[in-house]
Amino acid sequence: MKGITSDRAAAIAMRACRKESSEDKVTEADLPTGAFSKLVTHAGFGYGTFSGSIYNGNGDYTVTQVTVLITPMEPGKGTLASVDGKEYNIELTVQPLSKGALSMLIPSDNTLEYSWKVVKARGYKTR
Repeated sequence: MKGITSDRAAAIAMRACRKESSEDKVTEADLPTGAFSKLVTHAGFGYGTFSGSIYNGNGDYTVTQVTVLITPMEPGKGTLASVDGKEYNIELTVQPLSKGALSMLIPSDNTLEYSWKVVKARGYKTR
């Protein structure tokens, strides 16, 4: 270590650095309702993929994951979705006041239509 002349001083400096870096770790949690409501998602299905963009309208949260409920549509019932939906977590990083991409493959034989809804998001408060 530059400028440190003894092993003991080096050990003290290393402990201080480790302590400081461990305090800098962020804790992810579900976004509060107010922060969740500031997310704007435009997405859809095509060729076995769910993809689109998400805008994080929060000035103080970074989004790290969204949970999307994907539900097969009932054949012949128009916009009514069945109750057989499944939630999928999509890992991403969308900084405050910025836009990001989301994408995932969906297990489908391409014979069904689906509805979707972002039901939850996780992230952390930025400093």
